[in-house]
Amino acid sequence: MAPQYIDGSLAYVAKADYSAAVVHGDTIYISGLFGSDTNGELVSDDFSEQARQTFRNIGTVLGDAGASYEDLIFVRTFLLRASDFPTYVEVRREFLKPPFPGTLGIIAPAFAYPGMQIEMEAIARNPAA
Repeated sequence: MAPQYIDGSLAYVAKADYSAAVVHGDTIYISGLFGSDTNGELVSDDFSEQARQTFRNIGTVLGDAGASYEDLIFVRTFLLRASDFPTYVEVRREFLKPPFPGTLGIIAPAFAYPGMQIEMEAIARNPAA
């Protein structure tokens, strides 16, 4: 089975030379997403708003791939500051419910996009497989 490449509803992804997700067999691989609107502009300078929008973007891409938050297997999160971790956990609980996916949190020294404070990538099961 050939991979399916999904750009979906996030217009900026197609301009950035990568796919928002790749569906291959029973797995969905979601690229690094951040707290941007559909055009790639940061929604706020506030960490909690960037985190919420990042989760919304993950949800959008999951939906574009025919999946939902419940299909998440693993989430990798990069934070600019360790001090934002408690807020990240609070926001995460707004979107993810038990049983929780596996996770890894990393404090990153910098991001490629100016003003970014969080980036996430994820792996999900493909419910259509």
